[in-house]
Amino acid sequence: MSPSQTASRPHDLQYISSPDQMTAKFEDLLAQVDSGPWTWMIFALCSIWGLFGAMQAVSAVFLSPVTAHWCHVTELQNTNWTSEQIKNVSIPWITETSSFSSCSQYERNYSDLAVLSYEEASNVPISNLTQACTAWDYDTSVFRSTVISEWDLVCDRNYLRSFVQSSFMVGVFVGCPTNGILADRFGRKRLLTVSLFMFLAMAGLAAVITWFPVFLLCRFFMAFSGHCVYQTSYIIAVETCSIRHRGTIGILFSVPFALGYILLPGFAYYIRDWRYLHLAISLPVALLIANTIVLPESPRWLIQNGQRKKAAKELQRAARWNRQKPLDSIWLTATIAEIHSTSVQVSPAPDDEDEARDEADSTSLSFWSALRMLFCGLFMMRVTVVLSLLWFTCTLVYYGIAMNSGNLSADPFVYTALGGAVELPCYFFGAAVVKRMGRRLTLILSLVITSLAILGPMAVPSADKTSWWFLSIVMVGKMMVTAGFQVLYLYTSELYPTCIRTQGLGVTSMLGRCGAIIAPFITDNLGSVHWSIPSLIFGLMSAGAAVVTFLLPETKSHALPDTVQEMEAWHSGVRKGDGGRSYEDTLLAKISSTNDPASVEDRYTEDSGGGLNTV
Repeated sequence: MSPSQTASRPHDLQYISSPDQMTAKFEDLLAQVDSGPWTWMIFALCSIWGLFGAMQAVSAVFLSPVTAHWCHVTELQNTNWTSEQIKNVSIPWITETSSFSSCSQYERNYSDLAVLSYEEASNVPISNLTQACTAWDYDTSVFRSTVISEWDLVCDRNYLRSFVQSSFMVGVFVGCPTNGILADRFGRKRLLTVSLFMFLAMAGLAAVITWFPVFLLCRFFMAFSGHCVYQTSYIIAVETCSIRHRGTIGILFSVPFALGYILLPGFAYYIRDWRYLHLAISLPVALLIANTIVLPESPRWLIQNGQRKKAAKELQRAARWNRQKPLDSIWLTATIAEIHSTSVQVSPAPDDEDEARDEADSTSLSFWSALRMLFCGLFMMRVTVVLSLLWFTCTLVYYGIAMNSGNLSADPFVYTALGGAVELPCYFFGAAVVKRMGRRLTLILSLVITSLAILGPMAVPSADKTSWWFLSIVMVGKMMVTAGFQVLYLYTSELYPTCIRTQGLGVTSMLGRCGAIIAPFITDNLGSVHWSIPSLIFGLMSAGAAVVTFLLPETKSHALPDTVQEMEAWHSGVRKGDGGRSYEDTLLAKISSTNDPASVEDRYTEDSGGGLNTV
């Protein structure tokens, strides 16, 4: 039943109608405003967060790096012995690793040894009895101070090191669904403002706190608020630009993330104390306070929430900045009123509840109804399970490689800088490759090459991890999993029908973020046993994901399905709906059935700011 049919009947309850009409009319308004300085000013201000967000996302590489350590023997610290001499007398030598023990020391009377010269102490017989360390000394040749040395996250406390990164990713995980609810309820700009100040407060507290659990809590809230800033900024950017520039903005929005990834090692190279480094990459975020003043509220959100005068004012300002003639105020007011009345209609009378429920289900399913539909029928269940596995694998491998510098490279600065640099080609050339090769084949090849690049160095047992060929192969894996990530956003949005597209993307991508939470435990704990164990896991997971991708259909040149029935018919070989139009023809015409009237292209990138970025 159409909104026009229900409009002629008695009403007493409010409901949100299909957003197609509102979106189409609002796009007409943006077309009148056109694109220009206003559009690109908003894009520049919104996208700059990616620069800082990327540094936070991978900062644990330099905040809590693998650091050589050994027992601290208090009695020998006041002697004139060198560090090596102290270790020779007090620390067992491990032949298997060709290094001193990290967690044990000899049981000796060090007070008596301290009054002797080193030569005399060396001649005193050493017992084979050892005891666990109670304090540690750390190698400060690379980093003067780290989170590891601050709280002694070594030996029996080594497992706590992984929480530095995983607590951050849990914050992103929680921020994903929460951000959308808060942005729709309170407005994009208001949420951006509150989240920005929350981030600054938590970042400042994390730099001075002396209790490790509170530091982790600060990391959680930094990620939560940072993700809200990033995602809300992206929503503002796409909601204030016309359709013809939306794809470009969606792609370019990820570029500052890669640039921040590249810049982080530069900060870390010159700032070797973790607290000062943390402040150096966090305090510049204060510059974005200007965004809370300069950026407009999304006119689309203002109209949807009945703030017509503010919406008209923002659109007039946009036209003025873009060097367009002022919009006719009477026409503008009437158009905004029409858009608002289209977005909010009145539901049928109580005696037609069943019919009203059927209509609501066809336009804007509740979250739980949509969640159940993700697993209805064998084909839909297969799509959801396979996509969840793909999201989990891509996220696990991406952050696994990003955080694995301690196991795969002797130089974390070069490793991390190259890890950011190899992402740039994926953003600029990924769309052209996908359009030519298709989604499924591109994703399969990306995962296969990722697997080969990760597993390849393991075929050479004596491989030198400091060599350029070794690092180059690892970076190929990093580039290809990034490319796979880009395809996965698009592929997921095409496979799910319009009625559950947003929920499908949200559920599968959230499950994927579990991979980012788990990745540090694999690289830190299993990597400490042998450097190749994380590589084996990531390589086999990538290969397995490539195989199960064959269970999904190709979506290239197929119209986007609107309903589950269309999706099932497509799978059965009976194509209904848009007459076989290609995805490129229908992407901007299909509107996701949500209260926030954004196009499908907006929605599939909105979850993480147009790419795999997390904060």
